[in-house]
Amino acid sequence: MAKSGKIILARAGSGKTYHIANAFDEKKSVLFITFTNQNVANIKNEIRQRFSNIIPNNIEVITYTSFLYSWIIRPLETLLPFENIRSRGVDIFKEPVPHTNPPKKGYIKDDKIGHYLNPANNRYYASRMSKLIIKNKKILKPLIEERLSLLVDTIYIDEFQDFKGEDFDLLMLLMKSKKVYTVAVGDFYQHSVAMTSSKSGKPYKKRKVFVSEEEFCLSKLKSLEVDRETLKKSRRVPSNICSIIEKKLGIDILSCNEKKGSFKYIIDFDELEQLLIDEGCVKLVYRKAEAFPYQPAINWSYCKGDTYSKVLVILTEPYKKFSEENYIIPKNTSQAEVNKLYVALTRSNNELYICTKNFLTYSISKKLQKENNMDIKKSLLNFVTDGVVTCEQLADFYDNYHEDKEFPDAVDFLSGSIHIDMGQLKDELYASEYSHELGAVEYMQKHYPSAILLIDLIPKNKRKFIH
Repeated sequence: MAKSGKIILARAGSGKTYHIANAFDEKKSVLFITFTNQNVANIKNEIRQRFSNIIPNNIEVITYTSFLYSWIIRPLETLLPFENIRSRGVDIFKEPVPHTNPPKKGYIKDDKIGHYLNPANNRYYASRMSKLIIKNKKILKPLIEERLSLLVDTIYIDEFQDFKGEDFDLLMLLMKSKKVYTVAVGDFYQHSVAMTSSKSGKPYKKRKVFVSEEEFCLSKLKSLEVDRETLKKSRRVPSNICSIIEKKLGIDILSCNEKKGSFKYIIDFDELEQLLIDEGCVKLVYRKAEAFPYQPAINWSYCKGDTYSKVLVILTEPYKKFSEENYIIPKNTSQAEVNKLYVALTRSNNELYICTKNFLTYSISKKLQKENNMDIKKSLLNFVTDGVVTCEQLADFYDNYHEDKEFPDAVDFLSGSIHIDMGQLKDELYASEYSHELGAVEYMQKHYPSAILLIDLIPKNKRKFIH
């Protein structure tokens, strides 16, 4: 059976944008679809370099949201099974009331147009346009195929790994069409890293368990051509760093970077301090980069697509043994978490440094105590000024001071003096990929084990929580 579309499995820094901007036949009509305006700009820049600073009339580059509305929904709107639809565009700011059991006030069922269209402004919810198309694919599919075949010869879809739920269903509808040739490019190991509106695990989970790249290809891409060769080598990541990633994370990544690159675990206080104060060194942290005391700092999940010369990655608690010679990431580690670390480790095109969060915390604590003569009591007074603390603050306080001789007195002071903010923890949980898997306590155990150690030291009758 002839293959209807092609998936190109890439690796970080392999030149995906350059490839798709230079691989197409310039005589054909081509449509590029990508998620963000920044990616639209990147693709256009590559095309301009190919065509003497112009974009030919037969080439169009648009966001996925624009494609759904302008190319599919708006032209075919009158054929949808709803009366008197007069849409005015897309609402990219407002999220609809989600489906829950029991339903929340304001939720509209998916057989009503209000499920997809914001009645306040007659704009489609960006997060539900794919669902609208898939729900009505029996009517729309032949019309979509016919319409696209008249408008373009080839469609290139960038960052396919970010398509989940109904977005992925629509991607497969396009990929398997015999009327328009579609090429999708992306890095499997960067799925579940970018923040998307979809809560679905599809297609990267099977019964709540993440599938491997091989399982993904066999189960989801069996009728498509899969290209594993074209973009298997990273132009960004040096060979030394690729070797570490392959050994520790089990991800096969090769390098065609001419630089050998440098990789080092930081275990010296002075060396760490020099990296922290170096503004030419980008610090990659798991979360809350804006609050990191040394800048520039970026969250692991937000640095996707970036390239830096000098990088310091701060490892979280689960990776504290990463520096050990025979360390291999545990098999039960969530693939989403592995992917976030993979993204962080593949940002440097030259120098990569790594240190653990515990070593960082200890180093900063020692530095503060040395330079400012800070004692635990002064720190404690600042810590409890507003009487409400987060689990992250508790964890940091424990990590900084649990070995201090005055720590037991500090615990006595904390007992009954503070309220622990469980509401903030739940908000963080609901916004995470674990929202359907973990309760608040399990989430705290996973991400803030030191907070639990501190709470356990406070007598039960003096523990106070706000929700």
